[in-house]
Amino acid sequence: MENFAQDPLAIRISGNVAIISGNVAIRISGNELPFPNPRNPFAQAGASGQLEESCRFFPLSTILKATNDFDDALVVGTGGFGKVYKAIIDDGTVVAIKRLNAESNQGAEEFWTEVKLLSKIRHAHLVSLVGYCNEHQEMILVYEYMAHGTLASHLYKSSRDESGESVSPLKWAQRLNICLGAAQGLNYLHTGTKQPIIHRDVKTTNILLDKNWVAKVSDFGICKLITSQTTTHVSTKVKATRGYWDPDYIYTNRVTRKSDVYAFGVVLLEVLCGRPPLDHGLEEEQISLILWAKDHIGNGKLDRIIDPSLNGELTPQSLKHFSKLANNCLHTKPKERPTMSEVVEILQNALALHERKGRSRGMNRWWREGNGNGSNDGGGLPKLGDLYQCLKEKGALSPSTAINFALDIARGMAYLHNEPNVVVHGDLKPRNVLLVNSSADHLKVGDFDLSKLIRVQNSHDLYKMTGETESYRYMAPEVFKHQRYDTKVDVFSFAMILCEMLEGDPPMSHYEPYEVAKYVAAGHRPMFRAKGYTPQLKELTEECWAEDMNLRPSFLEIFKRLEKIKEGK
Repeated sequence: MENFAQDPLAIRISGNVAIISGNVAIRISGNELPFPNPRNPFAQAGASGQLEESCRFFPLSTILKATNDFDDALVVGTGGFGKVYKAIIDDGTVVAIKRLNAESNQGAEEFWTEVKLLSKIRHAHLVSLVGYCNEHQEMILVYEYMAHGTLASHLYKSSRDESGESVSPLKWAQRLNICLGAAQGLNYLHTGTKQPIIHRDVKTTNILLDKNWVAKVSDFGICKLITSQTTTHVSTKVKATRGYWDPDYIYTNRVTRKSDVYAFGVVLLEVLCGRPPLDHGLEEEQISLILWAKDHIGNGKLDRIIDPSLNGELTPQSLKHFSKLANNCLHTKPKERPTMSEVVEILQNALALHERKGRSRGMNRWWREGNGNGSNDGGGLPKLGDLYQCLKEKGALSPSTAINFALDIARGMAYLHNEPNVVVHGDLKPRNVLLVNSSADHLKVGDFDLSKLIRVQNSHDLYKMTGETESYRYMAPEVFKHQRYDTKVDVFSFAMILCEMLEGDPPMSHYEPYEVAKYVAAGHRPMFRAKGYTPQLKELTEECWAEDMNLRPSFLEIFKRLEKIKEGK
């Protein structure tokens, strides 16, 4: 992503003068556009036409033909920018055509911000820009068509779709998937581009749904780029939608990625409660969704604010994760809010819990019963804390303690991976490794909410799955890349835990969890700094986090090698 502030081709609007590169100034009068070249605002300054190549220019004649001269019968929505028309362009593609209203508060700055941004980024959960038109004082954007419209329209804005048919309320699983998709889109803006992007207008009307109910974030006209590695905010006057304003942004005029997180917290409440952020038709104490919902959540009265159409659908653990996440996103202190990476992770967990609908409870019970697997049997020993807390309090472990703990984990995981009933844990991390006796010298693997049980018919069967499951910091690269995977994802996570036990800090602790997963997928691994790494331990760790999962050892082999290391052989 280029630096708009430093890019010599960047657009700056000041009063009624648009300045493009150096000393070139063009005065704007009325609705005239700030660029004499209607096709490419960067061409006159000597640009190579990159925008032209990556974003199609549509002549106005093509737009008029597709919309039947802007026929209101084709209007499928309106917004701050103007009307949106459903149309078919010359190659038969169905698109959404957004035309700037001359009376709109938005204008050339927002128009070109969106064109330049969406010409350079692509993501499954961001609406794609097909092209643009700026002829004859018109400013028009052409997007991929989103058949199911806005998220808001399926929560409270309308009970009918564009054909006039009634719209059924969204199921809880649909709502979770939609929230997860939108969160992944925002997380990409925050962490997936060279320069982080702050959306600044996150709301349910800017989350669109395609024909398969896939959520995509839209409307990038007022977004801001963070232009420095050391900068966390952008100083700017408040531009956003009432009801979604981050209070810290209002007080300081500094917008951060956590401002998007706050607005997304409002979206989560809308999804849960089925009502808008502000409703002046209600009693005074209910007008603000944020105040009303947070009061009920804080007083343990969550059941009184849930959308009635969700009755009988919610699973307790999923609801608990979701409501707690919404509340945390709305924390008045930005530093206390989760990152969008963490939001994605929590929503993944909430969705997994809902889809299993109690099956994980049975898995945990089965695991506690043990069936005689050494330190991991014993029928429900009380939890005395977890490895995460232990490392947080004690820091790096001695090599002998780390090896003993690693043996416990390997022993338990070898039992889980034993055929024919193979269990892929799917979320092996320090928080899910429990201390099980008063002397805190033995561990037990726990938390099977994301586990998968595979019944293998014979030892030559392949049992491979796809889909993100694990926590990002401990995630195997094949999971992050959405490639097929098997039990070896647990081996990779084990290597990251072993590293953490010896180093005392989480792997790549100076990065956000999502960034860690991204760097790992690109081939990077944590550095070996601890003196406790013997050559044998270092070799074992490197094999366990090998890029090729087929080169990683099994937990049975890991256990045997750790025993030899412990014995000094």
